[in-house]
Amino acid sequence: MKTSRWNIVVLLFGALGSIGCGSGSSGGAAGSGGAGGTGPDPFGDYGVYLSVLPPGSADANDGNIDADPNSMNQLPMYEDLAFSDDFPTPGQLADGDLTPDYFKDESLLPESAFDSVKTITDGTRTARIGRDDFGVPHIFGDTREDVMFGTGYATATDRMFLIDTIRHFGRGRLSDFVGPSGSNYSSDRDLAKFGGYSEEEIQAQIDQLEVRFGVDGVQAQQDVDDFVGGINLYIDDVKEGAPGAEAIPVEYGLLNIELRPFTPRDVLAAAALVQSIFAVGGGAEERQVQLLHGLASLSDAQTACQFWRDLRQANDPERPNTTEVRFETLSPPTIDEAACPLEPGFAAAFPGAVMFDSDSLEQIDPLTIEDCVEPGLTMPGDVECPNFREDIVGDMSTMAEATRGIDPSVLMSTNPALASVDAVLAALHRDSFSRAMSNAILAGAEHTESGHPIAVFGPQMGYSSPQITVEFSQQGGGIHTRGMAFAGLPYVIIGRGIDHAWSATSSGDDIADVRILRLCEPADGMPTRASTHYLYDGVCTPMHQRTDEWTAETNITTGGPNQKVTLNVLRASDYGPVFATATVEGEPVALAVQRSTFFGEVDS
Repeated sequence: MKTSRWNIVVLLFGALGSIGCGSGSSGGAAGSGGAGGTGPDPFGDYGVYLSVLPPGSADANDGNIDADPNSMNQLPMYEDLAFSDDFPTPGQLADGDLTPDYFKDESLLPESAFDSVKTITDGTRTARIGRDDFGVPHIFGDTREDVMFGTGYATATDRMFLIDTIRHFGRGRLSDFVGPSGSNYSSDRDLAKFGGYSEEEIQAQIDQLEVRFGVDGVQAQQDVDDFVGGINLYIDDVKEGAPGAEAIPVEYGLLNIELRPFTPRDVLAAAALVQSIFAVGGGAEERQVQLLHGLASLSDAQTACQFWRDLRQANDPERPNTTEVRFETLSPPTIDEAACPLEPGFAAAFPGAVMFDSDSLEQIDPLTIEDCVEPGLTMPGDVECPNFREDIVGDMSTMAEATRGIDPSVLMSTNPALASVDAVLAALHRDSFSRAMSNAILAGAEHTESGHPIAVFGPQMGYSSPQITVEFSQQGGGIHTRGMAFAGLPYVIIGRGIDHAWSATSSGDDIADVRILRLCEPADGMPTRASTHYLYDGVCTPMHQRTDEWTAETNITTGGPNQKVTLNVLRASDYGPVFATATVEGEPVALAVQRSTFFGEVDS
């Protein structure tokens, strides 16, 4: 096999890059069919599998990356893909040049390959975890339950504070966990518009798996229970100071927050966050209307529509196409490129399309934020902080007390651990994720010197430390896989099996639509923008409303006063979350997001 330089450089911006190529007599390879017969040896030679996942397997939660080199030891390889002076002559990069300079071996290793293996058990489930030279956990178990249990323990070991942050983020309650700030509130607003689920609704999504997916749904429920069991054993170990256990991650003492047990609902909250970042194709039709109104204010209707069509590129004739086949799922199946929404006959021709009045759109802020005072300290006129957490007793509060009142920016500039906390939060905010496209190169057997297929995968998720993804190998109970998972989820989503490899990319499908709802009032009252009923099949239907309250408690990274946060959930039960109001020919309407994955965050 010979791989040219540009085959490698395509991985430049990927959070995880992997290469798989078939070799040997078995014929198994990345992207190829499995080995024949029953029960292939999972540790046999089915080809070459390489990967790189910067920054690494550990999260350096003590703020000192030198204390755990596995928090950064894959970054130099990743960087060298773009900047190394050691590349051979272009076109002459050979197999032997790939490791260890640019990739690490992604072999499935047997338990006997490890000199040291840690055994963990809760009395019912037992897993064994070995770590390779890069700190990647290799999880072994006699049953599937054991493997999932060990996966939870290893994930908590490598990403505890991150997955704790994610379970709050996915609920739209990041400020409830890490305190008041503009970026935390922005995240909470985004997730309120995306989901806004109550705890009962989150649990209902878990409960419905058996009904919707049968045996697979039951298996998923069991997997999540075992995964959460492993996380909770880790939490018990660090809180109780079990022999050989790590210390409580430093972030909890710095922020004066408690490390609390996990539930299966937390896994669904992590899935909701992943969906909100990587699976939100389509929607935003209201911005198309605003664009049209803006263009119409500068020119006549036809000229405005011509500019609009150029900008939206519904069907760009200059782009390359991989297929000319049209699919039944396209709605509409064809687009009338001559149609102009600003022309008088448009509404009659397309009755499902609505143009709200120019400058009438008003966003609904789901959050109300007020400064508040700790219970027992209020004076007349003060707002009392709801559900206020008492200070954590013991060593965990020492740092918080010692630094109370000090400028957070000064603390973070002088304390590497605090800077690490800040980096975790910054990495999770949705607008920080890379907008670059994923990439992949696949070469069939007829195009390679080895006669076996090759795949080079470069999924793009941006770079952050700690990474929102985590790497592990799972062996036992019928599972033989290694690769990357989103932190807080139990399955490898990009990686390899015994004799094949797979990758993924973000959804680009149109899975969300903005619906315009006619507002109404019961008993034929006159509707206003404040109305909370809408017409559905001619019936004035009440919207679902819910109010949640919590305290965004100040800490050494945020400063300022505690704040009471009130979340007002407004949802059209037949469509989805309501996020704005407008008028159509002067009549009030509401805008709701209808998403095909709403209330189905774990389906994929």
